[in-house]
Amino acid sequence: MIMYKRPAVLGIDSSSKNIASKAFTERMLQDFGNNTGNMIFSESLFTVLQDAKRCEFHFSPKDIEDCDVIVIAAANWVNPYSDFSTLTARIEATGLPVIICGIGAQIYDGNMLAPLKPGTTRLLKLASESSRAISVRGEFSCEVLNGYGIKNVVPTGCPSLLLSGQRVPSLRLTTELRISDIVMHGTRHLYSRAKDFQNYLYKEAFRLNTDIILQSELVDMFCVYDSLIDQSKAALFEEILTVTYGADISTVKNYLRCHGIVHTSFIEWIRYLMLKKFCIGSRVHGTIASLLSGTPAVLITHDTRTEELAIQMSLPFIRQSEIDCSRPLDIFSYYDISKFDKFTIHYSRYYNSFLHFFESVGLQVDKNFNGIHSKLGLALV
Repeated sequence: MIMYKRPAVLGIDSSSKNIASKAFTERMLQDFGNNTGNMIFSESLFTVLQDAKRCEFHFSPKDIEDCDVIVIAAANWVNPYSDFSTLTARIEATGLPVIICGIGAQIYDGNMLAPLKPGTTRLLKLASESSRAISVRGEFSCEVLNGYGIKNVVPTGCPSLLLSGQRVPSLRLTTELRISDIVMHGTRHLYSRAKDFQNYLYKEAFRLNTDIILQSELVDMFCVYDSLIDQSKAALFEEILTVTYGADISTVKNYLRCHGIVHTSFIEWIRYLMLKKFCIGSRVHGTIASLLSGTPAVLITHDTRTEELAIQMSLPFIRQSEIDCSRPLDIFSYYDISKFDKFTIHYSRYYNSFLHFFESVGLQVDKNFNGIHSKLGLALV
């Protein structure tokens, strides 16, 4: 079997971003694929694969002229709205084989097999035909891809946790937890309004006065960076924030300036979380970043994709249906050591499944990588 020597890993390279305070723009968030969480699984593949070359999705032929395979750090791309025609054409022009890692299916309107855009179908077929297997986020995504005729799929979860290396993240458990030790996160995108449950999470973060990590909430990010707002969207901007947080715009802005957290550097994200004792919310990669930092975290699953990843990766989680939104969030009750123990016990299964996948498709893991605690100079305790 061919073992590749120089993989070009396509993903979000946060080391190439330079976002200045008070100058945040919509274009800057676009550089992260409209979600800063994308940098975590990209960073994992950049770091873990032997002799990997960092490349962004808009790579040029010169960028990969010394590479022998293309590896894609994928997300929830199997959906009826995303079209990867441009990326697929760029990859096809190289003539190189392509390996997809961590792709997931996203259901809309309850339709598992809605028609995919042509570019998405082409990309899946290209990967299926040029590599022995496709890494997918879980059993549900396997079932969906099987329905589209893509059979050589392997449930691995997302590669992001591989940043811990062979050693399971060492979680710093505590018996003394204060509100100031806690950070939360919800799910909302760009200028979109949140669903009722997500609004509940933002309101509770505001009520409790906890820090809140923002990944794709563009409107909130403008407040954090004190950026100028497009006046044509000013009314929408205020409506979204006041409805989301349940307070007047001036109070919400002050809250976000003090407690809104935006990370455009993976290393700084981890370092920030090392200062906290508990993280809870509905973001998968916000949860994973916390676990990587050694801070206990609980994911609130709210759809098929979040529950799929939680189960596949044994992430500590609770279901949205288990939370009574008519009552204040009893945040301390979700600090459940038994959930953290299960994550620790099953980590080796997750890690070894990825090693097996990499070996089966001809990718080599950097044998000198011992986890972020050594690779990135972070002293996890």
